[in-house]
Amino acid sequence: MKTLIIIFIIFLIKSIKGYFKKGNESFKYLLSRKGFHYSIVNNPFILFNSYRTIFPTIYIYFYGVFVVKAMLFCIRKNYWTNKRYIKLLNYIGLQQAYLYNINFMFESPSRRLYKEFIIPDIDAHKEKLVIYSVMIDDYDEILDPVYISDNCVYILFTNNTKIKSKIWNIHFIEVDITHSNKWNVCYYKMLAHKVLDIQYNYSIYIDAKVFIVGDIRRMINYLNNEYKLAMVQHGDRNNIREEIDACVRLKSLDIKTALVQMDNYYNDGFKDNNGLVETAILIREHKNIDVINAMETWFSEFNKHPTRDQLCVMYSIWKSNINTYKIIDGSVWNNQFFMIKKHKAKI
Repeated sequence: MKTLIIIFIIFLIKSIKGYFKKGNESFKYLLSRKGFHYSIVNNPFILFNSYRTIFPTIYIYFYGVFVVKAMLFCIRKNYWTNKRYIKLLNYIGLQQAYLYNINFMFESPSRRLYKEFIIPDIDAHKEKLVIYSVMIDDYDEILDPVYISDNCVYILFTNNTKIKSKIWNIHFIEVDITHSNKWNVCYYKMLAHKVLDIQYNYSIYIDAKVFIVGDIRRMINYLNNEYKLAMVQHGDRNNIREEIDACVRLKSLDIKTALVQMDNYYNDGFKDNNGLVETAILIREHKNIDVINAMETWFSEFNKHPTRDQLCVMYSIWKSNINTYKIIDGSVWNNQFFMIKKHKAKI
């Protein structure tokens, strides 16, 4: 009986795919009222990767309400945790990210509150840019972006030959086995000027745990010819000392090691009053000499203190004396451009 219900609801969902593609205001309002994530409410077309259907796309509001309620019924019953039923969702073209976790479709009370980035009121960036990420072994599940921006190249550096993607251009790399996986990730993360093609002036780095739900070109507007580097404010803490205290409480950092690092910074004159950032997203004019110096300093400090890259990034920016950087007010976890999932494994 359950299987028949699922097949019927899959049929219903397929019948309204055109509603998502067209995304009129009435349908967007319906999605908002039913708790769909802001990114889907704004751009319903991102939910599916294919809109082939034999059904007409004439919008009937009450039919849309009925089908959406049927979708929610299945989710409440946890039907989509069954691999057989997930295959049916894949059959109708649901995006990979939502197949990975159907709850990404919704504003969940357990997720950190959505916080929109306030974007300068200028057009999306027109120059070709690169969005890239790094994954060593099978540390994360790489999710294809659900919003594909024009004039962008998506690159994933990895040593995992099993990875397949329709969007990411896979660049296979050899890891330095004399260092940790974390070190190898940070090499590509911090030193964009060494690992990216010289044809690109601008890059946006995202951690492998991040997936893209909005027009990422607009993030470059934060630079706006005034700034060369932009990072996102930390959602919970304001300085390195608070980060150390939190990591010690979570038993992810040795207090003695961290205090030695902190003392070195204090002795050098660092005041630890410049804020704290989440390093899951980095927006850079990566060939700019000031940015290069800041990133080289950051990587050097990480080599000295290979604990958490967040502990040395603000010191490195201070030490390199770069003043063309911006800390973005917003939540890296849940906003109009990105959402973040949990890591698969420890690194």
